[in-house]
Parts: sequence; C-alpha cells; structure tokens
Amino acid sequence: MNTAFLAGSYTSSCAGSWRAQPLYKMKKNQQPRNKEEQKSKLVELRKELMKLNSQKSSGTTPENPGNIRKLRREIARVLTFLNQQEGGKK
Repeated sequence: MNTAFLAGSYTSSCAGSWRAQPLYKMKKNQQPRNKEEQKSKLVELRKELMKLNSQKSSGTTPENPGNIRKLRREIARVLTFLNQQEGGKK
C-alpha cells in the first residue's frame, strides 16, 4: 500500500486522474558539514531536549509536545553524521 497516497491530499489534473500530493516537501540535507559545527549543534539540541523533558516531568504541558520527538530524531541524525565521519577516517 502506498503510504504517500494515504498521507497526502488529493488533487485532480485536467486529465481527470487522481494523484497524491505530499503534505510537506522534504528539505534537502541542510546540516552543516563541519564536525565542530555538528558538535555545537548537538549540544544545543540536547539542551533544548532537556528543557522540554523537564517541562514534561514537572507536569506542565510543553508548547508543542511533538517537538520532543523531532529533537530526538535530529539528535540521532547528528550523531549518525558524526559516527560516519569518524568511521571513514579509520
């Protein structure tokens, strides 16, 4: 089953066929390529995650609870990039 079809909105072309339009377009990888920039970004992301987790644990609802998931994924991307850089130099 095509998940893009389920996740998108539907439009018709002049020929009458239906096709799925994605809800958002994926951005190209805009991460900095420098190892030092990645490390500073990692520190910044971890501070933000710690702040949101402390809000969650204290009982107050964060402004956008979905940001916790986004931050964890972005941290994983940065760590993957750093591990790939280290792996290529061995």
